[in-house]
Amino acid sequence: MTDKKQPIPCVASIVLNKNHSKTVFTLRLKEPEKGQWSTPGGKIDWGESHEEAAIREAHEELGVKVKVLKLVGITNDYNKELGWHYISLLYVCEFVGNENEITNMEPHKHEKVEWFDVNNLPKNIGWKGKRAIDMYLKSISAK
Repeated sequence: MTDKKQPIPCVASIVLNKNHSKTVFTLRLKEPEKGQWSTPGGKIDWGESHEEAAIREAHEELGVKVKVLKLVGITNDYNKELGWHYISLLYVCEFVGNENEITNMEPHKHEKVEWFDVNNLPKNIGWKGKRAIDMYLKSISAK
């Protein structure tokens, strides 16, 4: 067996409020996407389903419960210079609870977390968050 590098399986979530008019973004303090807004997400833990990972990551980053609604895309991101390769499953999740309950649970990773109107998003969304929101918007316009 070799020590060959393998891609890292991840999840990212578009977390929507109950009427689907707002979504939550985190303002990142670290690369990738330092200084840009991004969707909650992260690596899938050993033995965890991708849906469970989406729920866990939202709770770890935002301190809230979500329910998974649907998978809207899969990405394959590779950067040889920076030494990373991520395969991400992009989910739409619905927030369960009061919108005012979101909290920045990882201040060492995120400057802040904030709700944005899906029709009035911040200009400095990172490439991962932009692609996730584009996939979500495409999925609802296809209905």
